[in-house]
Amino acid sequence: MTKPEPAGTALPPLDTILFYETPEGVELRLELAGPMVRGLAWLVDFLIRLLSYIILASTLYWWGGVGKGLLLLGLFLIEWFYPVLFEVFSGATPGKRWLGLEVVRENGSPVDWSGSLLRNLLRTVDFLPLWNALGLLTMLVHPKMQRLCDMAAGTLVVYLQNKSGREQIPHCPPVASPQPLLLAEQRLILDFCAREAALPPQRAAELAALVPALIKGRAPEKQLLALGNWLLRGGRPGASSPL
Repeated sequence: MTKPEPAGTALPPLDTILFYETPEGVELRLELAGPMVRGLAWLVDFLIRLLSYIILASTLYWWGGVGKGLLLLGLFLIEWFYPVLFEVFSGATPGKRWLGLEVVRENGSPVDWSGSLLRNLLRTVDFLPLWNALGLLTMLVHPKMQRLCDMAAGTLVVYLQNKSGREQIPHCPPVASPQPLLLAEQRLILDFCAREAALPPQRAAELAALVPALIKGRAPEKQLLALGNWLLRGGRPGASSPL
């Protein structure tokens, strides 16, 4: 769940970023995957399954009636259990893994058998009425970019988390904040800095301009980078901390 802040105290949230606090008080940061990258992952998985079908058919073709029966059984198992096995044991299918994605539950925990089975059995609903049109529509309008099968199973498709435990942001001479910052504001600034290099320049400037109280003059995105480096150094002039 996205953590609300009192009106007038929090900065506008960066799109595709979801924060969830566990019962133990640990805050998870989940970056939601959009339709484009998920579509590319599906295409990679489709090509892998297609190659498997061709190999299986060419192998069993000469076995007569028994071969045809085994072929149909193999096609069924690959089509329905290929994603389930990979999601449960490794968190993602090869296509998703190649593009840096994984499937998790809405609380950030690994997906289990029941969740993966349910989301994949309901893929046919998202496929309707034409080539995943319904699934694409629900992703575009849902705040968590979930398809119907994800909503039913309580799952999310997110980018793989950084395991290093450190924020990775571009280096910039640190500049202290002109005013005290709430924890939520510090978090959003660091999120922006971590994503700034991957954003188009116009989009980065647009997002940075949403916090006029912290930026003055030109190049607002550079000013937020300087502020982010200051936060990573402990928020004190001259403080040192690994970037």
